Amino acid sequence: MRKRSNVIRSIEISDEEKRQAVVTRKKFENLMDSVAKAFEHLNVLNGALAEIQEPGELEPLRKLFKQYKRKTQTIFNELIDLLEDALLEMNKTVSDSEMERIQDMVIGEVREIRDGVERLLVLLKEPQDPGFVKNFTTVMERLNARKASLDEIVSEGLNAHLDFDVLGRIRLG
Repeated sequence: MRKRSNVIRSIEISDEEKRQAVVTRKKFENLMDSVAKAFEHLNVLNGALAEIQEPGELEPLRKLFKQYKRKTQTIFNELIDLLEDALLEMNKTVSDSEMERIQDMVIGEVREIRDGVERLLVLLKEPQDPGFVKNFTTVMERLNARKASLDEIVSEGLNAHLDFDVLGRIRLG
């Protein structure tokens, strides 16, 4: 009977790769802070619309839609720039199948968020539409779910992978 050895294989992570992992983590922290602020902006109008009971109550808000739309476009264009910067850093970090999987998930969620924001911007062009409030709040529910998913991917996926698998930090608990 042959005796099997329990060999643990590991990959040596260079100091440069560790430094790059720290930079990537910081870029994604900045990105997620900006995502949180962007969603605070989106949820201001969503909260105001949720309070509306009668169509006439929407009238005072209509004057703000053009300004709101412009600010929303600016905020999300800046987010896309931050995302591209974070993804460039991510590509410089250790390239393994887990990192590639996480990157694909981040890109997928951001595309869904971008599509949702584009739907909001289209809705803001037609605030007189009878289904405006319902449609806006429905899109916002989906966007908030996508944001929660992105938060999880970054914290549970990317940060955990960088911390434990690349930087070698010890998990407690």
